[in-house]
Amino acid sequence: MGYIATFYSFKGGVGRSMALANIACLLALRGLSVLIVDFDLEAPGIDKYFQDLPAQESPNGGLLNLLQNIRDDKHAAQLAWKSYLTEIEIADGRTLSLMKANDGSDEVISSLADFSWSEFFEVHSGGSIIESLREAWKSEYDVTLIDSRTGLTDSGGICTIQLPDVLVAVFTANNQSFFGLKDIIARAQKARKNALAYERMPLTVLPLASRFDGRTEFEESQKWIDIFAQELAEYYQSWLPKEFSPRLAVERTKIPHVPYFSFGEKLAVLSKSIDDPESLGYAYESISSLLSADFNDVEKILGATRLSSYEPMSPLPTEDLDETDLILEAKQSSGYDTTSPFNVLRFLSITGERLEHLLVPALIMAIVLIICVAVFAFFSLDRNSDRMIATVKTEYNAKLSELNSQISKLNESVSQRDQVLANASINLKQSKQVGQKYRQIIEGASKNSEAISVLDKKIATLGDEMISMAKKLSEIQELMNKISSGLSSLSLDKEPSS
Repeated sequence: MGYIATFYSFKGGVGRSMALANIACLLALRGLSVLIVDFDLEAPGIDKYFQDLPAQESPNGGLLNLLQNIRDDKHAAQLAWKSYLTEIEIADGRTLSLMKANDGSDEVISSLADFSWSEFFEVHSGGSIIESLREAWKSEYDVTLIDSRTGLTDSGGICTIQLPDVLVAVFTANNQSFFGLKDIIARAQKARKNALAYERMPLTVLPLASRFDGRTEFEESQKWIDIFAQELAEYYQSWLPKEFSPRLAVERTKIPHVPYFSFGEKLAVLSKSIDDPESLGYAYESISSLLSADFNDVEKILGATRLSSYEPMSPLPTEDLDETDLILEAKQSSGYDTTSPFNVLRFLSITGERLEHLLVPALIMAIVLIICVAVFAFFSLDRNSDRMIATVKTEYNAKLSELNSQISKLNESVSQRDQVLANASINLKQSKQVGQKYRQIIEGASKNSEAISVLDKKIATLGDEMISMAKKLSEIQELMNKISSGLSSLSLDKEPSS
């Protein structure tokens, strides 16, 4: 009898469906009979990963069509569940079965809102129906993979509590995705033990850190790996050998972020190599090996013996071999592909002493290169500083010349002002003399009334002229005050320049 594995993520966009589709292909290529059930009724789409492969479409639709028909005619529909499957040819004559979410018709999609899980369970004995389907799938297929709805939903509870034997928990390196998923796992384990009407063993949980980029932000990635290993340690205990730490398990099963596969729905295991440790196919191959072996031979699959010890698996002769030969011999005895440069790096990352011998010269060269770059940058900066100083000096001289020109113009204005003042002083003296003469005439003509009348008119006229002159003098005085104020501010500006 086979088993059922649910792929679940608390948040969307973590690569859950992509992982399921690729792992399903690898399991089918291993010769296992594989069934995929799309339980994400509200947002289906795992079938898009197989749209370019030859397929024999289901005549009756998918899971939602099946559940609706079971609701209406339970016995007939349960017997005919195979007629809701789409058969897909993978490669080399290998096939897998897919139960889509629905048939894509407008009628079925619009009826989704009317489908009530609570009514399905309470009125139509939905629990026993799901249980009978579970038993049928396990008896017909080696592996049944469930693509679950995200978040807290009724269908998500079915997929994480009643249906699965294995829960593949997919998450990314952020608090919402990771800790939300951790809470769901705890709830599912508790519900299987206390609230489920059917006897179940505790879930086997396979945590998968997905879309994990440990190359560009290495230190940050190591912190998250520590968090994953610490928080999920209890879920590794049921299947992980004691000598294999949870941290190494996280590193060996994490799914790397490859931007190329972020566009569209692509099957990496059919289009790219699965031998490159940096590839998606390599990660999916390790996970599919765990699932196909039902979590047996974990050390062989994930390399526990090679990773848990710095010694090679078999004694190495050292008389006639240099260090490079020792590395190659160790790699061959440990099961590594000696033709892959990535596997060489993986081996060296574990052998600390050999890695140190290789990294020290590279580190010295890097330091020398950094020093050369720093010296070059210093001299470049020095030359740039000279250019900047010369530019500033030129601008300063131009400003100084402009200021001197303005000072010359002000000096000319001051000379003109002095001339105006001198002329005004002369006119004032002449006015005083005229006034004295008129006084003498007034005294001499005091006995002649006509002369006095004439003199009065002349005096009135002279008074008007004096008033006009006084106004001019007042204007001249205001001008002198303004010039004096200007000279005061000018003298302050001239001191720094001189």
